[in-house]
Amino acid sequence: MEIEVSVNDQPFVIEEGATLDKLLLKINRPPADGVAVAVNGQVIPRDSYQSLKLNKNDSIIILTATQGG
Repeated sequence: MEIEVSVNDQPFVIEEGATLDKLLLKINRPPADGVAVAVNGQVIPRDSYQSLKLNKNDSIIILTATQGG
């Protein structure tokens, strides 16, 4: 069975029971330095990506730090 979540305000379908790290790999955004992920408004520590199961209608925001002046 599949569920729909939102990734950076875009609908995305993933298998039910998928974890955050599996979602990131599926969308070709593996965990990396300078990347932060929030689920339903809560920033998730990188060491929790493998254990955090996604639920229907979760809102995932992926932010990448940039440098500038």
